[in-house]
Amino acid sequence: MNKGLAVKYRTLQGQYVDMKSKVMDMFDERNRLEAGIKDLKQLKGIFMCGILSYKLKIRIPRLYCLFGEVLIG
Repeated sequence: MNKGLAVKYRTLQGQYVDMKSKVMDMFDERNRLEAGIKDLKQLKGIFMCGILSYKLKIRIPRLYCLFGEVLIG
């Protein structure tokens, strides 16, 4: 009887360790995905700032040419 219980205990303990390992792997994967999403959002923000900066560099001189006299006085 004790031998059967010991075998069952070892089996359950092995299953527990396997499940725990799988949960930790899933947790690690989730962390990697979240970090990747965060990085993409930051890159998107930098990219959009770059586009806006480029558009302003083009448009400000043109606006100055069009309305410069009005702005200056």
